[in-house]
Amino acid sequence: MWGKGTNSYLHMIYERLQVTRTLLKSNGNIFVHVGPGVSRLVRSICNFVFGVDQFRTEIVWQRSNPYNDALKKLGIVSDRIIWYAAGSKNYYEYDAHRGELSASAEGEYSLLELPDGTVVNLKGNESKAGRIFKVENATYKGKNPRKKFTWRGAKPSDKREWVYDFEGMEAALARGDLYLRDPNRGSTRCVKKYLDENKCIFLQDIWLNAGRIKGGSEYPTQKPEALLQRIIEIGSPEGGLVLDFFGGSGTTAVAAEYSGRRWLICDIGRYAVHVARKRLISAQRDLHDAGGLTGLLMSSILAGMSDNGGNERR
Repeated sequence: MWGKGTNSYLHMIYERLQVTRTLLKSNGNIFVHVGPGVSRLVRSICNFVFGVDQFRTEIVWQRSNPYNDALKKLGIVSDRIIWYAAGSKNYYEYDAHRGELSASAEGEYSLLELPDGTVVNLKGNESKAGRIFKVENATYKGKNPRKKFTWRGAKPSDKREWVYDFEGMEAALARGDLYLRDPNRGSTRCVKKYLDENKCIFLQDIWLNAGRIKGGSEYPTQKPEALLQRIIEIGSPEGGLVLDFFGGSGTTAVAAEYSGRRWLICDIGRYAVHVARKRLISAQRDLHDAGGLTGLLMSSILAGMSDNGGNERR
């Protein structure tokens, strides 16, 4: 616990971060969730503890829906998640979560390949089975003379070349990697890109779709599982160990359990332990019913936690 004032809070955070630094593996990560009012101060402490070079990102997370009472200043609906690494080669699974395509980006996919290989315009054929795709540029910067030629009437600009030589372009067209509306008229835009193969954009530092903190939950500061699951899955390997010093309602443990990670959570509050225990039992049952093996990881822990309040904090 800490006393009144920002200095006491920062001293408490500093001590926790010092302990964390000794526990992290050389490729480990730490994500520190704070409000916008103290993020710059906590980031300074993190620079001191972990080193400026280990700073990775300061994520802006929209924690709540807009208020309707922001009359004297802008409404504050975001928090900060400060990400530092233990070393230069920290773990990061960039492919675990991707952002959604914008409506304009998705609108570029205007062609539909039917099961028999026929290609039609997507507009007017939305109900038909098939694969949606678009065509992209088949040239890139270069001056390789073997790739600067006229192909079916089309030719790259002076500073660009085809992605393949002549035989390669013909072979790519034959196997279906390229698409021409008229086979006799070449085009520099002919590379097929399927919508179902597009994993969307990489995660950026503003998160608007990672859940919200909502009123009426059993625990007042309960974080959304979507937020913790994203952090855990980009920042730790499957089977890795996740530690939360401020366990609260147990969201970190639940998200780690569903994501196939081991976990440790701590909290000084009896009510926090009670809420977390209930959620973990529910998560374990869900995983067991779904046939997941991960839920069995904590069976021995839950078995050792008595319903007696005096032993709940063991």
